[in-house]
Amino acid sequence: WNGSLKKMPPEEELKYYQMAHRHRFQPGVCFYRPKLKVEGQKVSLDWTEYDARVGKYLDGTAFTKANGYWGPGYGVPIGHIILPFDCERGEKVKRAWPIPTPKDGPTPEFEAVWLETARQVKEHFEADPRMRKVRKIIFIDSLDESYYQAAYDKMIYFRKLLNRGLGKDWFKYRIDGGYPRKAMNQLHPYVNLWVCATIGFDLQKMKDFRAKGVETWVYGTVIYETSKAGGSCGSNTFLDLDVLTGRCLAWVAWKLRTGYCSWEFDAYWDNVNNVYDPDRNWTDAINFRHKASNVAYNGSGNFIYRGKPMGLPGPAPSIRLKAHRRGFQDYEYFWLLKQAGQGDKADELVNSIVHGLPFGFQAAGNVELWKNNPEAWDAVRIKAGKLLHAAAKP
Repeated sequence: WNGSLKKMPPEEELKYYQMAHRHRFQPGVCFYRPKLKVEGQKVSLDWTEYDARVGKYLDGTAFTKANGYWGPGYGVPIGHIILPFDCERGEKVKRAWPIPTPKDGPTPEFEAVWLETARQVKEHFEADPRMRKVRKIIFIDSLDESYYQAAYDKMIYFRKLLNRGLGKDWFKYRIDGGYPRKAMNQLHPYVNLWVCATIGFDLQKMKDFRAKGVETWVYGTVIYETSKAGGSCGSNTFLDLDVLTGRCLAWVAWKLRTGYCSWEFDAYWDNVNNVYDPDRNWTDAINFRHKASNVAYNGSGNFIYRGKPMGLPGPAPSIRLKAHRRGFQDYEYFWLLKQAGQGDKADELVNSIVHGLPFGFQAAGNVELWKNNPEAWDAVRIKAGKLLHAAAKP
């Protein structure tokens, strides 16, 4: 979210991707972009720097011995890439790619540039068989968390426009926000991936839209003391929370049949003092200060530290990151059980720990959603392993 990876030299960025890969997640960067030149309706894209920086993640070579990698997922590419497209946000027209919408609305010339750019983007990704396998996501970030009809109309418009340039089945169209059912009733025919804010995550609502073909993920606070703004106490990376809050995410994802997205992993964002320096995370626990809402968080969006303040050549993992990984490994046990025909048993194991129903307004005020004894979690993991062993064919 804060663009930290793109600001790094490629060799430093690689170390973060490799750490993420070992811990079973991937950075979702908005946006890597090729060099663009537009003259009238003529579009020229130069992919040289893009391919040098991003190509190794798309073909999996970033995670091989050739790039100093060891660990799980050897040679496996990242699961998805966010494509470069975005529109303007109010007067912030520089956000738009390839070009902003004219003030009086779309014109045939504007659409011609978008369509030609889309054609070239698809042509580039289709040229390499290895890149074809990576899921392509389009996320109009300038419409992120936009809860009004004009924004919904733009979401639909850009989906239709990109369908014309790319083909509707070539990419997945993503929106982020805790949208109400009324909004999703009009958006769902155009949306493939809905990353929903936790407070807006209603299980029945999500089930209904999944049945209509929408994949659901979740982001945001894990526990709410109240449903009011500022009532969150459970960002999974807060420093003074039970570390099981990080481990629980994968268990909750299994229970609710959803994916998960964190807004950042090395955030340092202070618009009170106008400081945006992730190097400070190691010495300043309050890494997020927001002037307008008068909040200050300790550890929000932070579970990987910059190594420089400690004299390290690369990133340093936190205990919170290790807790995430433990949960992701647990999820793999549950997935393997399902593949072995024991999905019901996996559900039973998860529900024995996560006994409450997290997320949504119905969960506000409930801070006891799972068992707090880590030994109970480990016992379930061991039980899952024994079930898998028993199910293995000689």
